[in-house]
Amino acid sequence: MATALTRTDEIKRGLVSVQKQLQSLLQDKRKSDRFMATALAVASDRNLSACTPESIIGCCVAAAQLDLNIDKNLGQVYIVPYKGAAQLQIGARGYNVLLDRAGWKAKVFPVYSTDEFSYEFNGWDEIIKYEPDYDARETESPKWVISNLDKVFTAIKSPNGEIFYNVMSVGEIEKIRQKSPNQSAQPSSIWFDWYEEMAIKTALKRHIKRLPIGDSVQTVVAIDEATEKGKAVDVRKSVEEGAVIEAELTTDPAYDVDLNVMVMTKQGADQESETT
Repeated sequence: MATALTRTDEIKRGLVSVQKQLQSLLQDKRKSDRFMATALAVASDRNLSACTPESIIGCCVAAAQLDLNIDKNLGQVYIVPYKGAAQLQIGARGYNVLLDRAGWKAKVFPVYSTDEFSYEFNGWDEIIKYEPDYDARETESPKWVISNLDKVFTAIKSPNGEIFYNVMSVGEIEKIRQKSPNQSAQPSSIWFDWYEEMAIKTALKRHIKRLPIGDSVQTVVAIDEATEKGKAVDVRKSVEEGAVIEAELTTDPAYDVDLNVMVMTKQGADQESETT
């Protein structure tokens, strides 16, 4: 019991050490206070108990820099464990937020074995038929989702109204999942608990990479992919350079959090918004 309390106190101290930075980033005290409360709840998640507190706090700060909500139930970002450190992974809804800021809109549809779906391509014309059978779905069961998800269909609209479509099979999604160093033949951890959400994110990210979307969003995609592969990323430098810049993760449980690691400056985010 004493160890748990000590860890909670350490996490609180760490969050307090970056509180002013968070207020500056979020530009709203009430929003900052809510973020701090959510950050403490996330940092105290037992699934992150083996992660260093500074890596968890670094992920929270990085999410604030991207102005994404860290509550995993909202699906914007997830903080997951990997080799004793916490990793920040952007969720499908997080990508929707980033796309919206850049003037793009996205719709994503999971297609199950119980649904009717057909996709025909004839020159420049694309004919899509999709009839989901919600009554036959058992999406409350992770095992059912994993066994019955067949593909993910994405539709992305550009600022000028042009619509792009893409279909990604579950086989393609599985190949990408299994390349992750914290995954094996069977989905585990975040992929087991949130298989549909992770599959949607994978398909959406694949589609984004194929479109002429601004470099800022593409850089975030590249950062996210590097993080999923277990790499430590210097987000600020990555955004500035337009390419993934790796950084060493510290294992010293100190709370002078290096904001150059896993962080994109608010100024960079503001400039990004102005140029899109």
